[in-house]
Amino acid sequence: MTTLNKYANYARAHLDALIEHGCDRYGKKHSPMWVAALDLDSMQYPENPLAQSGRRAYRDIHAPYGSNLYMDLPQIVAAQQISDLCGDLKYTQAAQAYTESYLEKCISENGLFLWGHHFYYDVFADQIRTFVGGQLDGSKHEMRPHSAPWDLLYQWMPEQTLNQLQALSMHTNTSDGSYDRHAAPPKGLLETAKGCAFIEAGAVLVSSLHWHSKKTGTQNSLDLATLISQWTHAQRDETTGLLRNKPGKIRWDYHVCTSEIGVWSEHLLEAYHMNGDKFYLDIADQALSAWLQHAWDDQEQRYAGMTRIVDGGHERTIDTDYQPRVWSDIWFARFPSHDYPLTCADTC
Repeated sequence: MTTLNKYANYARAHLDALIEHGCDRYGKKHSPMWVAALDLDSMQYPENPLAQSGRRAYRDIHAPYGSNLYMDLPQIVAAQQISDLCGDLKYTQAAQAYTESYLEKCISENGLFLWGHHFYYDVFADQIRTFVGGQLDGSKHEMRPHSAPWDLLYQWMPEQTLNQLQALSMHTNTSDGSYDRHAAPPKGLLETAKGCAFIEAGAVLVSSLHWHSKKTGTQNSLDLATLISQWTHAQRDETTGLLRNKPGKIRWDYHVCTSEIGVWSEHLLEAYHMNGDKFYLDIADQALSAWLQHAWDDQEQRYAGMTRIVDGGHERTIDTDYQPRVWSDIWFARFPSHDYPLTCADTC
């Protein structure tokens, strides 16, 4: 067995406690799904699932009294990596059991996974929950800001994973590459003027479609990823080079660029590494470079939370809970806030 350093041991201790205390032992039907919160004194699901420090999500994204596989995907990957490091398969096995249990209960008829920002599984009531317009047809399906570990999901549930990837076209207008953060069957994007084409969602679509194409040889997925990338790149301001956070529907994020550009560029780099097409590398470089140039405030030695597309100035009007603050800030814990400075730094 490999001797782990103290930081890996912290992660292992966390997973040990999670596996022992954090599985679904509530309601009439118990399962290996990991619950979204634990009271660290009782090691039970907390009576009040909202953190004492304040509400971190402005919707039920924190999966109150439940479980949300999409939000746990980074933890799923960590479990598999800890298994590899220490030679103990129990972490991967627990992650696999959670994934299989969730997806046995939470897939729409069209193949889309019921996870993300409009769905979770209520472990007390033993049923899927929808919120803010979520429907069991998957029309509010979302994936942002991180991509799924498709290799793991395919290894554990190959048919369901391929069906999910095939259904991602429901997010898009396949004629021009415009897209929506939601899937809206049967035509994909309803109207560009009404759609919410968050670039973080478009980014995940691009890298996911590349994975599907590489795995299956499906040219349609590769072509669609290219269309999405071209359409999004075309929405930049020609003078500043800044890319809109949300092309399409005009609201605050149509007018600004944030560190979310790092998520966009990250997934384009993934696509580049999968297919070697320098187009993806070039437009990732252009998008990120423009933000680094205009968002930086030399006097404050900080990056602005929102940078105006048209002139590169720094926007400081904050009207909603889900906008970045005046400065890009790793300590602002609200989610989603369209501010991803650590991802942006990693992409750089």
